[in-house]
Amino acid sequence: MLATSDSSFLAHRSLHIWKKIGEGSFSKVYLAIFGDTENDSGKLIATKVINKNRVSTKFVEKFLPRELDVMLKLRHPYIVQASLIL
Repeated sequence: MLATSDSSFLAHRSLHIWKKIGEGSFSKVYLAIFGDTENDSGKLIATKVINKNRVSTKFVEKFLPRELDVMLKLRHPYIVQASLIL
């Protein structure tokens, strides 16, 4: 599960983790609710959490910025669109 500090960081930004739905070598994907959970006005989203402690400095400096840039620009009906990067 997500570390308490990470969960608190995300909750402070109105992102509430519900359950893990997938994982890879460096990241996990969670089903989450973005927005107000108290009156059911939140939006159900997938959230990718990258563990920077498990990746090399080269990945963080070179490949991660490229991945984030592509994720924000990519528009395709069969690929999930990124809407927020924290």
